[in-house]
Amino acid sequence: AAEGGGAAWRRKPRPVPESVSSAGLSFQATPVPRLPAAPMQYVSQQSAISQPTQAVPPQFGYVILVFIYSWVMLAYLGIKVGIARKKYNVKYPDMYSDKDPIFNCIQRAHQNTLEIYPQWLIFQLIAGIVYPITASLFGIIWVTSRFSYAWGYYTGVPEKRKIGSYGYIGFLGVVSLSIVVAFKTIFSP
Repeated sequence: AAEGGGAAWRRKPRPVPESVSSAGLSFQATPVPRLPAAPMQYVSQQSAISQPTQAVPPQFGYVILVFIYSWVMLAYLGIKVGIARKKYNVKYPDMYSDKDPIFNCIQRAHQNTLEIYPQWLIFQLIAGIVYPITASLFGIIWVTSRFSYAWGYYTGVPEKRKIGSYGYIGFLGVVSLSIVVAFKTIFSP
């Protein structure tokens, strides 16, 4: 029992006297009050999943699904550019082609979507926290319009991209809702 932490190496606790006298001073030991233990609360896995946090409404899942839908849209547009690069022999790092305007239309549809996407994400998130259903409907309109926009552009006639103009309903919708959220936040009691 020498090195293995056996019984011979364990110290016994020294008893603490009720009062201690040292150099004529007397100290009285007082018990430390214990706080009552808070009862443990069991949270079922189903409850933790259905209400992950108090910060977002339960319908926020629809907003998340719209984000996933937007990811599918971006992946689709990116794949179309990759296919067009091979078809029209446009090598990296060239963004556009000097010879094939159709490639430029395909690339431009993707590029334009990427240019506006960060702003849309922020407004979609802000609007979705307070108005998840309405924001989700606006988001579906915007994301779907980007498909229409791209398919119009893919024809090689840039004016046909305007078929996706209905996306402004979705984009300006989440911008407007975000403004409402801002004022509600500022002026709430």
